[in-house]
Amino acid sequence: MSSQTGELLGTWKSDPQDEAALCSYGRATLKFGSDGSFLYKIHEAEKDHVMRLTFRLESGFIVTDQPSEPRLERTAYELTSDGKLVLTFGGETSRYIRIE
Repeated sequence: MSSQTGELLGTWKSDPQDEAALCSYGRATLKFGSDGSFLYKIHEAEKDHVMRLTFRLESGFIVTDQPSEPRLERTAYELTSDGKLVLTFGGETSRYIRIE
């Protein structure tokens, strides 16, 4: 496992100060596992929407695949000096803070 992958592993939640992303995506939790698993939860009032994916890193991108509907997606990522995870997908940026 690369050091970049190790820095990404764990659980992240939407940065409450990222109002634009909260409006676009809502509150979310991301969990990256050492086995290449990626759990993406969108928290809504009635229930959580859960996507189970796999991931790998490639030159500044997180490459994901959803086994139930196979298709590779590339999301640019950055780990900031203040410990936040910044994702850019489809021209939109969202920030996350580590919780585990």
